[in-house]
Amino acid sequence: MNDVHGYRAGRRVDADLHDRLRTTAGAVHTATSAVVWSGKAPYRRLFSATIIDGVVRLSVDAYEQRRLYWRLLEDEGGIEFASRIDLLSRQSDTLCLEALACQWTLFTSVSKRTLFNEIQRVPSGMELMYDGETLRFQPLSTPVTTQDPDSALRTALRNLDSSNVVLGLSGGFDSRTLMAALHGANVPFSAHTYGTLQMPDVQRAREVCGLDGVPVRISELNNEVWKRDDVLASIKQTAWQTEGSYPGIHALVFDNAADRLGQDSILVDGAYGALLRGGFGNGLLASCYRALCDSNAVGVVDAMRVRDFSLLHRDIQHEAESRVVNALQLALEEMPGLNRGNSRDWIDEFFVRWYTRGFAASPQAVYDARLRSAMTFLDESVVTSVFSRGSRFRSSGRWFRRLITTHRPLLQLRPMVGKKCDVPWSCAGRPLATALWTKFARHYPSQEHGSIEQVFYPLLRPVILDLVGSSSHPISDVWDRTAIERLATKTTDSEGSDADRASLLLWLGHRMMSDDLA
Repeated sequence: MNDVHGYRAGRRVDADLHDRLRTTAGAVHTATSAVVWSGKAPYRRLFSATIIDGVVRLSVDAYEQRRLYWRLLEDEGGIEFASRIDLLSRQSDTLCLEALACQWTLFTSVSKRTLFNEIQRVPSGMELMYDGETLRFQPLSTPVTTQDPDSALRTALRNLDSSNVVLGLSGGFDSRTLMAALHGANVPFSAHTYGTLQMPDVQRAREVCGLDGVPVRISELNNEVWKRDDVLASIKQTAWQTEGSYPGIHALVFDNAADRLGQDSILVDGAYGALLRGGFGNGLLASCYRALCDSNAVGVVDAMRVRDFSLLHRDIQHEAESRVVNALQLALEEMPGLNRGNSRDWIDEFFVRWYTRGFAASPQAVYDARLRSAMTFLDESVVTSVFSRGSRFRSSGRWFRRLITTHRPLLQLRPMVGKKCDVPWSCAGRPLATALWTKFARHYPSQEHGSIEQVFYPLLRPVILDLVGSSSHPISDVWDRTAIERLATKTTDSEGSDADRASLLLWLGHRMMSDDLA
């Protein structure tokens, strides 16, 4: 990962911090500042951190794919900044309940905060400037040329600077569209998928690659030997990289990316493709239209919830819910008015503002720590070009369907993997047709088609039961240890749901973060 850690003195110099940074190998420093870069450069420049003529300038990309953090030091000691929150955290830091609650309960956070009250984020679209006395923000102008969406996507793919492009392929619509687009751009590539052979995504990825003649590597996680200490170290690393918001077991496969994907590989996947095909928020619009029109967070929050607060301490559950509702209320009030004429544009704008910033920073940070990657569907020129064409161009999967039909029509011959069942080509990208099909089609087995949670939970359950009985730092006191122990006790290798396993494994990442603060 290309990380930065820096300091700019204020009215006084924090001598300990300044000396620690300036004496690090490769540091660039003056009498009042020091900047250290570590790791290899990422494939794409996702943030900027400079000190020129004594002025710190910090900014992130339009979608905040990688976060930049900063904190003001006590007694006018200046500003410290970093691309990883663990580089700035202190034992005395306090938990931001709003950030934790939004990350835990919503499918995408609507909080602008970080996990710690004392640490802030550099907002997208703004440049932070600090000259030793005054900290201010100014709008950041990054003009992007609008072009034909097909050309923008083709250019982004042809600019992948590697002879070893690897497509992260699932069974869904988005990665299959990217597969067709790679063919259309004449970019040689192979594919990679991971999980277990029982998972629909793995089965379909293998079928599609066989049909299309694309070499595919399948990482069968259940057939590999995993050392518990290595798994725990990786989970804790991922927790710090993502403020506890990304499931660490899904990052394990990339810890040895060079062995799996080959040397000098660049991973591209279909992440956030739904943004460009009218695939985000259809259910939210249908179930909460009136509440969204009225900017009524209370009427929207349950539709965005993925888990409740039953694992938080009872004394703070009500406050956690209030913080989430308040954050969502502010997010809704920042949006333009919603009406029947702009509903598709409105919901896409909502997800551009919040889904990419609330979640994209997680997988991109995970990828950057382990390999080179590019989220092509979040390339700013691609997004801008698609949105400039109006909602009809992208909604109901029109653009994606045309890309597949034009460049690789044989990819229509295999159904897509949906949330509950296989989805035929006739329904792909069409939310109403998919909903109707799902109502009557045969669903996947209700329990666990060889999920990744099932692979790792048996290995980690003893650790969860061991750690739940102790508290290493006050930030872990927000959790109800009795509720977690009760859930872990009844959730075994064969009993309980994958949703509960996922919650327990996510908690494990938070718990191990607290150990580093103790």
